[in-house]
Amino acid sequence: MRISKDSAEQIALAICNPLLLKKNVAKKEFEAAVKAAYLDSTPTPIIELFKKFPDYFETAQSVAIDGNGFNNCKVTFEGRVPAKSNYYTLFKPSSSAAKKLIALQQTSDELASQYDKMLKETEVALLTLRTYKAIADAIPESIPFLPASASTAITLNLTGLRKQIKAVQAA
Repeated sequence: MRISKDSAEQIALAICNPLLLKKNVAKKEFEAAVKAAYLDSTPTPIIELFKKFPDYFETAQSVAIDGNGFNNCKVTFEGRVPAKSNYYTLFKPSSSAAKKLIALQQTSDELASQYDKMLKETEVALLTLRTYKAIADAIPESIPFLPASASTAITLNLTGLRKQIKAVQAA
């Protein structure tokens, strides 16, 4: 049976899912590290007041990192942090924090690139092989992700016709 473009896409997504999970974990780690570095750079009295009276502060859910290797890199994270402006929160990390953030960002970007590349290569390979049998033979690791083999043979209910033929022959 031939593979459709939609089936190839779904199978490729299933095959690449573990890499997608790693990519998402790395992205969340980077976002959490940015948030922690931003909060570390915020004066302690501001943080204490923010925890006591959060309604009296402008907050942000994203920051733009600038300086020390970053060029206006916007990062959105979970939760809110105190901000000088609700419109645009600029964060200039220290050089030590920037090194750590750059390493985490590079890991996240590399995993994203690997995922995109593997997804495209897998989908192209599946479409090139054309049939489920050829795919199973060439890429045995894909067998758990392939649909159960379906019979394409035509089945007809011929019991009524057979009864009629027997009745005619018996007569």
